[in-house]
Amino acid sequence: IREVKKSTADEDEIIRTTDDKLFLLSEIEVFGDRKWSVAGEGTQYAYYKNGNSAVKYLDGFPTYWWERSTISVSSFAMVNDDGEASNATANYPCGVSFAFCF
Repeated sequence: IREVKKSTADEDEIIRTTDDKLFLLSEIEVFGDRKWSVAGEGTQYAYYKNGNSAVKYLDGFPTYWWERSTISVSSFAMVNDDGEASNATANYPCGVSFAFCF
């Protein structure tokens, strides 16, 4: 696993760059466009661009999962159980799906 630079907007829409080995995907990295997030959080990964589903499963059932894109001080982008872009407040129970590069 190698370290990569990841850009993330904070609640004031200021882009910050960090060096990460494990990270959550941003909305644009999954969907290729923005519904809830701001510009500058990367580009769509080939895996999703090639038509692979964003649905993640827990115990055999589709589940919601968080993305790193910030919506407000207490809300974040996420992927719903249909694999579509959504958002919720931070106290909503969602899974996480860490990503990495090698």
